[in-house]
Amino acid sequence: HPTHAFDADTLKGTLLVRWGREGETLRTLDGVDRKLTSNDLVIADEAGAIALAGVMGGDATKVTSDTKRVLLESAWFDPRVVRRMAHRHGLHSDASYRFGRGADPAMAKIARDLLAARLQAWAGATLKGAWTAGQIPEARPAVTLRLGTLGRIAGAPIDLVQAAAHLVQLGCSVKV
Repeated sequence: HPTHAFDADTLKGTLLVRWGREGETLRTLDGVDRKLTSNDLVIADEAGAIALAGVMGGDATKVTSDTKRVLLESAWFDPRVVRRMAHRHGLHSDASYRFGRGADPAMAKIARDLLAARLQAWAGATLKGAWTAGQIPEARPAVTLRLGTLGRIAGAPIDLVQAAAHLVQLGCSVKV
């Protein structure tokens, strides 16, 4: 699931997701100054746009070797909006590719928690807080997974208890 890290010390006040403003500009991580329109969904602080939501972050808030505090963003963005922005700006990033094909909204929180845990384990980071904004996705419908189908998907025979454990790790509710 796409995520983005901002240098927290470069942010000005509150962050929000909003539509771009006609004539507003954003220098993206690739060093290109982009002229925004009201069709661009952006992440902004009080000074202006700091990222094209679901496409690419901004240069002014990027993480560098001098960064001391990081704000992680893990969100879900409408695939149609992301595809249109990526096409309009000629900017096809890994994030726009994944969001544009319909990332699972339930994975935003899981990805955030996983990345935060990695930063704690690998870099000795201290977690100051985590939150989720917006709507919680509706529960997915139940799926019946037969043992034969499970083995075919896994590419080898797999024990039901082991399969259930893997599915639970992925965030699924399992009833054997």
